[in-house]
Amino acid sequence: MRYVSFNFWMSDNLPHTPPNSERLYTFTLADNTEMARRWSDIAGALQRSFTGSQFNGNYTADSPLIYTRAGVQGQLAEKVGHALALDGRDRTVGGIFCIPIENPHGNDTCDIGWVFTVPETPLREKVVIMDGLVTLLGHTVLSAGYQGIITSMGTPAGERVLRSRYGFRHEPTEDNTNRWTWDPQSWLLK
Repeated sequence: MRYVSFNFWMSDNLPHTPPNSERLYTFTLADNTEMARRWSDIAGALQRSFTGSQFNGNYTADSPLIYTRAGVQGQLAEKVGHALALDGRDRTVGGIFCIPIENPHGNDTCDIGWVFTVPETPLREKVVIMDGLVTLLGHTVLSAGYQGIITSMGTPAGERVLRSRYGFRHEPTEDNTNRWTWDPQSWLLK
């Protein structure tokens, strides 16, 4: 697996940080071995992020954990990587999980797993974290040979963020009213 990692420094003296302090976020594409090694931290971050959330359809607060664990254990149809956002103390503060990293059948589109930022992160930093994760998502699916994403949204909050800032489009069909599409190039070429 090809590893991608980049850092982003915040030094805007945000209200919750001391003057002249800097926060570092690292964005990395992790394989299943790395996810298994970090599982306790990741499971805690997922639980904090989705406990008490409103869900679409049949999704529940356990759905992110169950699906992500299946991906980490290699139980999904395709080989996947996981975009992680880590803070300066190497803790998971966000992620986009179960991103296909190979396209053996030459499909135009793929599905992805759960997207989140931890609730204790201030809004302004959540935007930075999501920008980094979505950028890594776009590069990953394009590098695998996909032209776009077709997925379902687990929460109304996820719908709002991914639609308004990142250009995900609600394109329901008769069979699937929770169908969303995304063109990675529309975000990467901004």
